Amino acid sequence: MLQSVSARAHPGYDALIFAFAPVGAGRPAAVATTFTVAPARPPFVRDASGAPVHVTGTAFLQVQFHGAYGYDPLDSPPQATYTGPQDLLAGLAGIAEVRETGDFEGSLTWVVGLTTRPCWYPVPGENRLELDVPT
Repeated sequence: MLQSVSARAHPGYDALIFAFAPVGAGRPAAVATTFTVAPARPPFVRDASGAPVHVTGTAFLQVQFHGAYGYDPLDSPPQATYTGPQDLLAGLAGIAEVRETGDFEGSLTWVVGLTTRPCWYPVPGENRLELDVPT
């Protein structure tokens, strides 16, 4: 379950971090969250509805998490675990905008608008994914 999304500038690169909640005590074992990162091209649409989504940038990445949610699907009714912005205007040297385009049936999708060529380095960690974009 997604908890936070943040973007920070560092010397020579920008870091985009998706942080997930650890499996809590008393909860059944969660399905393993996997991810794919790939270059993307507009037009972008909202999952399920197909509504158009604008993302600022000259190059783009699509980050898709499988087996992931922005809410706790085990709660009834579901409770949000990610309450941050769905549109993060990073305004950094390499990352212009980060926008959620879907949280549907265990598939969580974000589009990253870049100001540089689509180059990234995934830095997976426990309960998080960091994408480093050279500046």
